[in-house]
Amino acid sequence: SGFLTPQDRVFVCFPSEKPNDLGNLMMQAAHAIDCPVICAGKDMRWKTLLWQAFFHHATAIVGPPDIVLGLRKLGKATGTPLYIRNVILCGAPSEAWQRQSIHSGLDCCIWGCYVPGSGPVVAGFTCEFETGIHIREDVYLVTTGKDTGELMIQPKDHPDIAWKTGERAKITVDACQCGYRGAVLVDFKKDRLDTKGLDVLKEQLLSWSSVLDYRAVMTEFGLDLEVVTFPGEMLPRLPSCGKLKIRNWNGEEDTPFSLSKV
Repeated sequence: SGFLTPQDRVFVCFPSEKPNDLGNLMMQAAHAIDCPVICAGKDMRWKTLLWQAFFHHATAIVGPPDIVLGLRKLGKATGTPLYIRNVILCGAPSEAWQRQSIHSGLDCCIWGCYVPGSGPVVAGFTCEFETGIHIREDVYLVTTGKDTGELMIQPKDHPDIAWKTGERAKITVDACQCGYRGAVLVDFKKDRLDTKGLDVLKEQLLSWSSVLDYRAVMTEFGLDLEVVTFPGEMLPRLPSCGKLKIRNWNGEEDTPFSLSKV
């Protein structure tokens, strides 16, 4: 309710096949404030996601940063207008370059829901001042591991449980300009503890309008990299790879690679 109004038509860009998955959680939240909701459904191809946002005149999108950014690029590349006023980015905190690219392409307000790991827990939110993640201290306690600095989240009603997030950040208690005075997470590391540094490729590739998506896997022979591009546009400089595949996007087949991590 801090991000949307009942006048928003909300497009949820998450699979929603199970009752307790993140897609259904976001749908329930939107329904709770009487927003019309469009569910992505089982067909999660890029072209279907774009068509649903356009056809239903969605004014708000809820989804991972990579998917929202990809839809912005795909809309421009195909000449498909989008009417988005509000974007709610879910998952690990988005990077400044992601927010700037989404904002410049959609001219929208951007909000963040911190979903550690694959969810479906929403542990905190951003505000309009982008000072960090405001933790839901009425529900969760956030600490860092002594040795690794990894974030740990404990539900206050089950203090015997602690979730490892696979992420590192600094916990501050500085008052925010929005009036929030609880714990704030700042200085998130760009790479998760379990990615072996592969996330450093994200800005290098996805900050370019010519790149829709990519898949990177480190193998014993080196980096296995697949890059999905728009035809006729300049590409970024690519890293040395054991195996490299560059191809144009295929509307009939391509699904966001990041969905395999959701």
